[in-house]
Amino acid sequence: ASTGGLGQLLGMGAGLSGTQKEAQSIREYLLSADAIAELKTRKIDVAETYSPPGADIFSRLRPDRPQAEKLLEFYRDKVIVSYSPDDNIARVAVTAFSPNDAQRIATALIAMGEAQVNGLNDRAIEAGTSVANDEMVEAETELADIQTELTGFRDLTGDIDPARNSEGAQKQIAEQEAALSRERALLADMARYLDRSAPQMVAMRSRVAEMERALGATEAKLTGTPKALAKRLARYEELK
Repeated sequence: ASTGGLGQLLGMGAGLSGTQKEAQSIREYLLSADAIAELKTRKIDVAETYSPPGADIFSRLRPDRPQAEKLLEFYRDKVIVSYSPDDNIARVAVTAFSPNDAQRIATALIAMGEAQVNGLNDRAIEAGTSVANDEMVEAETELADIQTELTGFRDLTGDIDPARNSEGAQKQIAEQEAALSRERALLADMARYLDRSAPQMVAMRSRVAEMERALGATEAKLTGTPKALAKRLARYEELK
């Protein structure tokens, strides 16, 4: 039970979901007319096995070739298939008129049960693989759509990498602010000993005003216009 397909089905290995339900389906199969038919293909004739010459007339199968319903009822009285959820083991017990016959039937039933388990496992694997393939195709399609949208975004904005451009703009703003602070400090210092109408003061105020306009334009490019880098960057990061 711990190594074969039956053990996996019943939870000893990787296992499947709905273990008890699947174990019950195996039990029902092994106790069905289909199992009797399968045993016959394995050269085990249940009717013949349970009606041997010299067997106790009160215990043997009667008649020797009963109807299918009678044979199934007798078979179910001699074969027990149980499942314990505590240890995840299925047990098969067979009673017959000889130890050899009981062992042959039990061995065949175990092989039949494992074949059923393998079939369930194969179907579960196929179903899981199918779902995984569907999810992969969906993910690939979504990725292709996003890549197409990202390319369209770059074509529309003319911006290959808004993140890098945003970093450049922020660095430029920092440099402009530092230069403007120096010029303002210089203007304030000049104002202490020069008249406001002095040519040097007029030129310095004009220079400071020009630098302020340049700084404002850079800041607007980053945050304040419909095509601002900040807005493009947000959309770009979302696509990425």
